[in-house]
Amino acid sequence: MEIIASEDFKLTDAIKSEIHERVEAINSHMSDPATIKVYLSKDSDRSYHVKFLTHVFHQDVVSDAKNEDFHVCLNQAKSKILRQISDLKDKMVKARH
Repeated sequence: MEIIASEDFKLTDAIKSEIHERVEAINSHMSDPATIKVYLSKDSDRSYHVKFLTHVFHQDVVSDAKNEDFHVCLNQAKSKILRQISDLKDKMVKARH
């Protein structure tokens, strides 16, 4: 599930769909689907800012990206949060052994 908040630009159905796809990809890497908050904004210098927030393994995980291209920005934020989730998983597995 995702919660989307947008500042400075309109959320079209296409943007919502693209965000939903990214959130589903993130949730597919977790054992239990989590709520992912997505914050979108556009800065005065025409760059986009995307932030993903979620709570996994009893920790808050935040990724954020800025870019002039919205789609690149969205992909960068997704990649960052996936890396953080993967690192947390690895840390949890190592702690069990």
